[in-house]
Amino acid sequence: MIIHNKELEKLVKQRYKKNELKEIMNLLKSKNTLAMNPIPNTSLYMSSSNCVLDKSLPEYTGHENVWIRDNVYIAFSYYMTNNYSAAVATVKDIEKFWLKYKNRWHNCIKGTVDPFNVMERPHIRFNGFALEENEQTWSHAENDSIGYFNWLYCKFAREGILVPETEMLVLIALFQNVVEYWHEADSGHWEESRKIEASSVGTAAAGFRELKWLLEENEGIKGKFEESLQSKLNELGIKLDYISGEELVTALYQKGHDSLYSILPFECRTEGQVRKVDGALIFLIFPLQIVSGDMALKILDEVNNNLVGEYGVRRYIGDSYWMADYKALFKEQSRTVDFSEVIGIRDRFFKKGQEAQWCNFDSMISCCYGLQVLQATTYEEVNSALEKQTHFFNRNLGQITGDECTFGPWLCPGSYYIERGKYVHDDVCNLLWTQANLITASVLLERCIDKANSIRNTLPSIAKPTHYALNIIPDLSVGKFAGHVSISLTITETTNVIVANAKDLNIRNASIVVFRITPGGLDMVDSWTKDPVTHRATQTASKITVNNSLETVSFHFEKEIPATAQIILHAEFQGNHNDQLSGFYKVAYEDESGNEKFAAVTQFEPGECRSCFPCWDEPSLKATFEIALYIPKQLIAISNMPVKEEADINVNGKELKVVKFEDTPLMSTFLVAFCVGEFDFLETTISTTPCRIYTPKGMKEHAKFALEVTTNLFTFFTKYFNLDYLLPKLDLVCVPDLSAEAMENWGLIVFRESVLLLEDSTKTKRSIASTIAHELAHQWFGNLVTMEWWDDLWLNEGFANFIGSLAVEYLFPKWNVFTDFISNEYNRALVLDSFPSSHPVHAYVCSTKDIDDVFDGISFNKGAAIIRMLNSYLGSDVFAAGITKYLIKYRLGCANRKQLWECLSEVSGKNISTLVHTWLIEPGYPIITVKENYDQEHNTLHLEITQKRFAPSSHNLDKTAWFIPISIITHKGVYQEQFLLAERTGAISIPYEDGENSFWKLNVRATGLYRVDYNLSQLKRIGNALRSNLNVLSTEDRVSLLLDINALSQARLVPEVGVLELLKGYEGEDNHVVLEEVSNLLSILRNRWYNNAVVLEGINSLGRKIFSDKVAQVGFEEAESDCHVKVSARTTVIKAAAEASDEAVLTELVSRFQSYKNDEYNVVHEDLRPLMFKVALSRSTDPKSDFLFLFKIYSDEDSDPEEQDAVLESIGAINDPELLKKLLTEFLFNPDLIKQQDITTILYSIAMYSPFAEEAVKILSHWLLSNWIEINVNVPQNMIGNVIRACLFKNYNSQFIQHLEAWLTGEECKSEEQKALRLKYLLNSRKSFDQVLENLHIITDWCAKDFGALEQWFKENGYI
Repeated sequence: MIIHNKELEKLVKQRYKKNELKEIMNLLKSKNTLAMNPIPNTSLYMSSSNCVLDKSLPEYTGHENVWIRDNVYIAFSYYMTNNYSAAVATVKDIEKFWLKYKNRWHNCIKGTVDPFNVMERPHIRFNGFALEENEQTWSHAENDSIGYFNWLYCKFAREGILVPETEMLVLIALFQNVVEYWHEADSGHWEESRKIEASSVGTAAAGFRELKWLLEENEGIKGKFEESLQSKLNELGIKLDYISGEELVTALYQKGHDSLYSILPFECRTEGQVRKVDGALIFLIFPLQIVSGDMALKILDEVNNNLVGEYGVRRYIGDSYWMADYKALFKEQSRTVDFSEVIGIRDRFFKKGQEAQWCNFDSMISCCYGLQVLQATTYEEVNSALEKQTHFFNRNLGQITGDECTFGPWLCPGSYYIERGKYVHDDVCNLLWTQANLITASVLLERCIDKANSIRNTLPSIAKPTHYALNIIPDLSVGKFAGHVSISLTITETTNVIVANAKDLNIRNASIVVFRITPGGLDMVDSWTKDPVTHRATQTASKITVNNSLETVSFHFEKEIPATAQIILHAEFQGNHNDQLSGFYKVAYEDESGNEKFAAVTQFEPGECRSCFPCWDEPSLKATFEIALYIPKQLIAISNMPVKEEADINVNGKELKVVKFEDTPLMSTFLVAFCVGEFDFLETTISTTPCRIYTPKGMKEHAKFALEVTTNLFTFFTKYFNLDYLLPKLDLVCVPDLSAEAMENWGLIVFRESVLLLEDSTKTKRSIASTIAHELAHQWFGNLVTMEWWDDLWLNEGFANFIGSLAVEYLFPKWNVFTDFISNEYNRALVLDSFPSSHPVHAYVCSTKDIDDVFDGISFNKGAAIIRMLNSYLGSDVFAAGITKYLIKYRLGCANRKQLWECLSEVSGKNISTLVHTWLIEPGYPIITVKENYDQEHNTLHLEITQKRFAPSSHNLDKTAWFIPISIITHKGVYQEQFLLAERTGAISIPYEDGENSFWKLNVRATGLYRVDYNLSQLKRIGNALRSNLNVLSTEDRVSLLLDINALSQARLVPEVGVLELLKGYEGEDNHVVLEEVSNLLSILRNRWYNNAVVLEGINSLGRKIFSDKVAQVGFEEAESDCHVKVSARTTVIKAAAEASDEAVLTELVSRFQSYKNDEYNVVHEDLRPLMFKVALSRSTDPKSDFLFLFKIYSDEDSDPEEQDAVLESIGAINDPELLKKLLTEFLFNPDLIKQQDITTILYSIAMYSPFAEEAVKILSHWLLSNWIEINVNVPQNMIGNVIRACLFKNYNSQFIQHLEAWLTGEECKSEEQKALRLKYLLNSRKSFDQVLENLHIITDWCAKDFGALEQWFKENGYI
């Protein structure tokens, strides 16, 4: 697909979310692409906006006139956007013109002029400025223009948004009756030879159908129409052959309809003028909807197969208007001469295949498929049509001009035609018809996205499972499994087809047995075969069909199964143990002797149970499960429930054992789990519940902390939910490979090995506790009560994320869990949610295939932040009571978010549904700006608060308003009353005493999901207050201030001086999480100003002021008694001091590196190794030797993986430019030296840590641009974007930016072959280059503007 506008190309997608579509349309509005400017003092429009915007442009196109047809399409686009006043005004102005010249209608109707002399007829082009006819002549009748007007005029009247002049309706009817439009030769849509055309007849017929409906539905208008008709007949002195006006209109419609369908699917069947296909036929499908069903499909196919081109859609085969080199063939004055009578003059220049390709069709073809979406009833039909609708919409976007357009970018041309062998836009930019159609297509696409989101890919509801008896035989030696499942089903409708989910299974045999039936169904099963043992009615499936796209299997039976029957479906199946970490997959590992072994593990969330056995794989279709595994005797099998019995058994000559498990309670298929392998375990009993942690052989000692934490968390959740754990046991098992960190299967939680087992890293305990807490919370919220459908995934994960953090905070209060939560989950949510590509928390999920799109940081992190905000707003006790009420009410069932809100509302007395509505259905979050006014007389602070969506995008037009709980803290403490901001603006007044170190801050402890834009004075006051007394704000408040200021600074909403004013207040900071954010913010500033020595020294001086003294406090040496917090603080402080060029710290790290080289590996904690390596390399006196020493660690297979990662992160700090170049040219693409997956890490390491930063940036960019072809050959396509960003993101230099922009064109290439090759490899990477360029432009301009203010601030505050 050709996209002319490169900025727009970044936003084009094969499938849009509503917010993504809105982002595009907002961008087009901001660029005036969709601006349609009416003629002054009218609601009429010239055909091309060129004529309005620039009088110097040529008007030989004839588009300075008002064209009736084009104005109708403009009015229709206003109607589609609900701008009824503009739509009606345009139609009424056309009516005004025609009634002004009603004598033309009268003369034709009376026969005083020849009605077939088209210039004697009502004019369909006119001077809109004077509302007068003009001197232009044409020879096409254009019944279609009258038809279009009649259609929309009556449509508006039917909908009550316009009161019609019945005289206008009468004139149209009488005129079309006189000319007998149904078989009149016309050339309505295109100026060419007249003939009887379906596109003209159909348009007029559509108008009379609409008028017919209007008269049938509205007795008042019908009466006035009859009166006007009789009055007009009397006035003109003529008679009709019809009894009434209604009869006349019905006849006019019927004659047109019959004539139309005698021509279709052709455009014209007249001998000598036959035309099989014409683009104008599309308009009969949409917007007129006079053609539908099979005929519409046939026309669409003909247009697609014959007229659709790369640049647009041909009007018809052989069209010579704007044919190749049209401007060279015809002078300006004759380019739009009406050739209708002498078409051969133009046609003689025409060459086959050189038609112009027009831009007003793709949007309407998109709408035709949109109608199919709206009419479809199944998931498959909806999505098939939506795919085509989106494709043609994107083609229309692609036609919008880029920088190459002579009239400028962001315009909607009339067509693309061939000029000197190349397609270029024609001279009509903008064509308002194209603009109007694009607007209409976007509105319909948005409606169709809503329709698609409402259609779920679910199974037919004719069968409901109640119980599964599952037997599986895994064979890990060959990677296959076989099984048999018996599924108890209740049949709700009489059927002979049962549809279940299945994926990648070979289902061989299937049968059903009736085990219970109502008397009414006995006759239906009487003729079935009877089982010889049970004597129950049974039948074997006559056919088994699989739909791979829908992931279903259909079991067909010859005889119908009666409604209300309870049956058992038996099925045999085979499958593969895949290596995709989903379904029933296998993982390889080494035993204690180094031998390769295999284990089998299940991962069924979100929709992979179907790849293990046929099932009803939807969350709401809960059933009980009876599981048996047939495995080698030396292996262990674990499942959701305790083992019921084990026994040796011979299966097909193999000596195995069968492990049978107790029946589960009602549960969803995605929570079913089993593992097979060799395991050790630790165990305990929590209250009365046995709990085991299974580990690989020889690793169980590493699980002691996990078992201890599990015990304490289990106790916490039992008390918090005020509900006992339902299952008879709880197992945790760690496996070598898992797609996520863990999976909450009920009673059998599976963890990735590296997540559950305790190593030496300071962060491991925190990570272990958090992950276990998250999964344990699901045992109640998610398993006991399960979401009805995947669109509430955010609630399932967000709740577990928040409540897990609450539990860990309770167990380990010194860890400052919620400070860490704000720094990580909370901020990650805000960062992700600020992008235009963000999606609502409650994202529509139609199929399990869509789940990956919402299984992200928005679901996990923003969901958790919303839950935390609710908890704070309601109060912890009230919130917990509401959760317990919800779990009790829906125990063992399914529920949705609305049912949770109801429970919380009942407990709290507040309308929770209203509060959270916008947070869930809209992407993004608010930024709060505040104007303050202090009333000294009454010691009152008045705050005027305004909210808007936080979006750095310059074309953000979002007007969302959230319900925001506003909390306030001042130097006097937390103000107890919470305010609820429900509108775009609001006002708050609080008691306040202004004075030294006085301040106020919104969003106490960052419990609200919003950022606050403080002005420079406010930031200075907060900074001074913190400097005076750090504890005036909590650690949560202190860290959130840093995160806000960072985001606002990067969005250019806060000057960098404001960042520094705030940072100055953190000199006394002692919390490791807050210090880490201080360090991060300083690093961002350092990266931005790395090439400005004055500012860089100021930043480093501030960094030393904050961190240097703290190094002595934490020291380099570890003690066994050091807790997680102290170790983290040591790492943060030493790292930050080193980055701030603290000479003592740098010297110490170099010294310790020398000890490390002498085999003193514990000279620093492993978290500090990357830093030690970086410093040592950057200050090395023997760069080559030190580089080779570290590179040996990286390349040695026996090296510790964490050491290898530390080397990778630091390797770019080499202080020898020639060695650096050698790393790029000789090492990077040698697979024997560098793993492919590590290439981008090395590049980022160079960009971030090279001691000769400016030269390194030049080396990287030169390497990228000089080796572009080789890079594309050696680096996977999905990594190219990261390579580009790593090499270019610090080139804040105007000259380089110009060089890069020129390089991207390929113009400096020595040959066309080189240029073509470069551009070929740029096709898939241009978006990444454009994103980098945009950022480089912004930061380069930014630095140029801010340098003076920063230098002055650093001097005034004593940092330089």
